[in-house]
Amino acid sequence: MSIDKFDIQLDKKSCIYEPGEIINGQVLTCLENPKPARGLKIKIKGKCHVQWRRNGSKASSKIVSGSERYIDLTEYLIGCADGSYMKLPAGEQSYPFSFQLPETIPVSFEHKYGSVIYTLKAAMDLPLSIDPTVTKRFTVVSNLDLNNVPEARREIHDERTIPFSNIFCCSVGEIDMLLTLPVRGYVAGQNIEAKVCFDNKSEVEIDEIKLNFIQTITFKVPSGSQKKIEKNILGNKTLYGPFGQSGEYDASILVRSVPVSYFPCCKLIDIDYDINVKYVISGCHYNVSNNYPIFIGTIPLISAQSKWSTASVPVEATEPIAPCPPGPEVPIAPYPPGPEVPIAPCPPGPEVPIAPCPPEPEIPNAPYPPEPEVPIATYPPEQEVPFAPCPPEPKVPIAPYPPGPVDRPMPINCQPMPQNYKLEFENYKPGAGKPVTGMPFVVPVPGPSTQPIGFVVPPELPPPSYEDCSRESHPVDQKQESNSDADVKQPLIPPYPLDNLPYKNN
Repeated sequence: MSIDKFDIQLDKKSCIYEPGEIINGQVLTCLENPKPARGLKIKIKGKCHVQWRRNGSKASSKIVSGSERYIDLTEYLIGCADGSYMKLPAGEQSYPFSFQLPETIPVSFEHKYGSVIYTLKAAMDLPLSIDPTVTKRFTVVSNLDLNNVPEARREIHDERTIPFSNIFCCSVGEIDMLLTLPVRGYVAGQNIEAKVCFDNKSEVEIDEIKLNFIQTITFKVPSGSQKKIEKNILGNKTLYGPFGQSGEYDASILVRSVPVSYFPCCKLIDIDYDINVKYVISGCHYNVSNNYPIFIGTIPLISAQSKWSTASVPVEATEPIAPCPPGPEVPIAPYPPGPEVPIAPCPPGPEVPIAPCPPEPEIPNAPYPPEPEVPIATYPPEQEVPFAPCPPEPKVPIAPYPPGPVDRPMPINCQPMPQNYKLEFENYKPGAGKPVTGMPFVVPVPGPSTQPIGFVVPPELPPPSYEDCSRESHPVDQKQESNSDADVKQPLIPPYPLDNLPYKNN
C-alpha cells in the first residue's frame, strides 16, 4: 500500500512569522487504499542548541554542548494516541491545523557553533510499523524598534590623545584622534556615516585608517562556565596615506541584513555589533585601535538624520497673544444672478500679405594664387678617387730543413718478407741482466706462415728471473744520494727492464 502524497502546506509561502503570530496550514495526503492507523498527528518544535570542541586534539579535547526548548506541542489531526485503530481514507485529503507562537521566543539563527531552528513535523501513527513522516521548517523574525532603545539615539563623539616614544623611551610627540557618529542605532539598508579627524603633533606617520563593522557572537552553555566567541567583519572602509599633519575624512559602511542586537529571549547566544577604528602607525610603534558599540534593529529611528546636514535654528521667545472673542454670526446673502450678455464674435481682420525674403547674393569664390616654384639645388657630382693597387708581398725563400742524424736504422725493411721467418735478438742470453740494445734481424724458419707479411712475431721467451730484475738496483734515497759515491758510479736499473720482457702481438 503506497503513499502518493504526504506534505505540509502553510498559509504563507515565505514561511516567515513573528513571535505571537498564528500559524495556519494543512497536511495533504493521497493514499491508494484506506490505511489502518491510530491517527495523523503534527508536532511543532522550537529549539536552541550550541556545541563546540574545546582547544586540543580530537582525541584529548572535550565537546561542550547545551540546549533549550521554546516550543514542543503535538496535536492529532485525526484519531488519538489512546484510541482504537481507524483507517485513513483513500484519495486526496486535507487536514487543517493552527498554532499560535509564544511572545517570548528568539528569532531563527544558524551558525556552525549554535542554531535556533523551528520545525513542523507530521506523522502517520501506524501500528507495528515505521511511521511515515514529513518535516517543514519555518522562520521566526523579531522586530526591534530602535525608538524604544534609549542608547540608540546617542551620538558618538570620542576624542583621545595618544602619546608616542622612541626606543630610548623618549617622547616624540602625540596624536589627537576624534571619531564622530550621529547616532548609534541602524537598520539593514542604512549607511553608517563616520567622521574621522586627527592632529599629528609627533614625529611618527599614519599609514592607514581602517573602519570595520564587526559582529561578535557569544555562545554559552546553561551553566555559564564555558564560552565561545566568534567575530565576523561585515563591512570595512580603508583610508590610505600619506596623510598630512592634520586631516578630516568621511567614511560610509552599508549595513547588510543581519540578526538584531541583543538576541532577546535566548540564554545561550548573544549578538553584539561594534565599529572598530584602527590607526596603522609606521615604524616600531603600536597601532591604535578603539571599539564603539552600536545597535542593529528592524524599525529605524524617527529622527535618524545626520546632524551635519541639518542646522538647528534658534526660535526667539515671544509674548503670548490673547485669543480674539468670537463675533456674531452674519448671514451671507446670495448674489443675485445678472442678465445674460451675448458675446459678439470678433470681426475677421484684413489679410496681410507676407513678402518673400530676398535671395541672398552670391559671393564669388576667389581662387587661391598659385604657389611659387622653388628651384631645387643640385649637388655637384662626386669626384672619382683612383685606388692605388697594393704592392705585391715579397717572397721569402724557405730554407730546407737540415736532415738530422739517424739514431737507429728502421727495424723493418720495405721489401716483402719471406713467408717463414723468425725473430732473434742479438747477443741474447737467457738469465742475463744486460738489456738488449741491438736491432732484430729476420731469419727464415721452415714451416707454414701464421702471420701476414709485414708483422714480426716475438719468440716464446721465459719471463725474467728475480735476480735479473733486482740485481744491482737500489732504492732512491734523497738524503744518501748526494753523500754516497757508490750510488753515483752504479747506474740506476729499473726493476723490470722493458727490453727483456717477452710479448705477443695480438
